[in-house]
Amino acid sequence: LEDYPRFLNSMPATWARVWKRELYIDNGIRYPDRAFYGEDLQTSGKLFALADTVVYIPECLYRYLDRPGSLMNTASPERNRHMLAAVGDLLDWFEARGLRGRFEDQLCEMAIEHLLMAATVRVAKAAPNAPLLEEIRQFMELRFPGWRGNPSVGNMPLLRKFALYLIEYRRYRLLGWLFRMKG
Repeated sequence: LEDYPRFLNSMPATWARVWKRELYIDNGIRYPDRAFYGEDLQTSGKLFALADTVVYIPECLYRYLDRPGSLMNTASPERNRHMLAAVGDLLDWFEARGLRGRFEDQLCEMAIEHLLMAATVRVAKAAPNAPLLEEIRQFMELRFPGWRGNPSVGNMPLLRKFALYLIEYRRYRLLGWLFRMKG
C-alpha cells in the first residue's frame, strides 16, 4: 500500500482477491457478521495495509453476474446503512494505527465513491426522503470536511460532479430521478 496507495480505491470485492490466511489470523481481521454491504470494503482495505507484497494476475478467472434484484442492486436504506458502518470502521482502523494521514486522499476518494456516489444514489432512487441520506452527508462533513477538494472530484465526469452537487444541496429527489432515467 505504501508503494501503490491506489489499491485502496480498487474494487474491494472478496471474489477478486486471494489473501494469505496468516493476514487474517495474525491481525485479528474478520469479516463482519450479517453485513449486507461494505464487508469487502472494510476488510480488503485493512488487508492491503497489512500485506507486504501483492501479486497481480492479468487473467479473468471469475465471471461476476450483476443481475437486477441482487443484493448489490438493493436500494433499502437499512442495507445501505451497512456501507456507512463499513467506511466508519475502516477509518477507525486506519486512525488507530496512525495510517490515516498517509492515505487521506485515497480514504476520502473511497468514501466519496462508496457513500456519496453508490449508497446515496441507490437510496435516493428508491427513498429520497430516507434519513440515511442526511446521515451519510453528515458523516462526510464530520470525517472528511474537505472532501470537495479531493483530487478525484476534479477528475470526475460531468454527470458525477452534478450528482455530488445535488447531494451537497440535498436535492435527493432530483438525484434519484436523474439516475432512474440514466438506468
